[in-house]
This record gives sequence, structure tokens and C-alpha cells, in this order.
Amino acid sequence: MTEILVVITTIPKPELSESISRTLIEESLVACVNIVPGLNSIYRWEGQICNSAEQLLVMKTTRSKLQSLEQRLSRLHPYKVFEFVVLSTDSVNTAYAAWVNKACESKSALKAD
Repeated sequence: MTEILVVITTIPKPELSESISRTLIEESLVACVNIVPGLNSIYRWEGQICNSAEQLLVMKTTRSKLQSLEQRLSRLHPYKVFEFVVLSTDSVNTAYAAWVNKACESKSALKAD
């Protein structure tokens, strides 16, 4: 079993958040994506302070899929410079870790209990 990672990114439009999430799951690059709506991001971009409505995607994947996930997201993401933050996990429920590993290794339909 490979290490479980949590990857976060932000997306500007709800419909794009769902489309990207479904694609990543269909391609077995992630096991699950939580879409957190109602995010307000304040940041500096090209010398300006910006304020944007976004959705946060919280993706669960495996260490072995990380590079492929980043490459695929770079093609799907609308931002030229997009957030791709990887969080390591110290402890993951054994059954959940097994499910994430299985979901990321196969494109077959898997049931979550």
C-alpha cells in the first residue's frame, strides 16, 4: 500500500470544480474530491491585491499518483499559476487507506461502504 496524500487547489467556477473532480476520479488519479464552496481568496497577483470567489478542492490520492495528478491538473486548470499544495498524512484509517489505494489503481467502479 502506498502513502495517502491530501492535495488542495482552488477553482474559480463551481461547474468547473465538478467537471475537473469527475475527470480526476474517472482517470483514477484521485479517490475522492471534496468541493468546498463559498471560499473568498485575497491574494497579490501581478502587483495588485485581488479578491476572488473560488471553490476549494480537497483531493485524496496516493504517492504513486502524485506526479500524474499534477500533470493532468495543469492541463485542466484555468489558472496559469495554480495552487497545488500536497499535505502528508501521519495517520490514516486502515480501511480508508485501502479504499484510496484501490480507487487510485483501477478505473473500475468501486463502492465505498
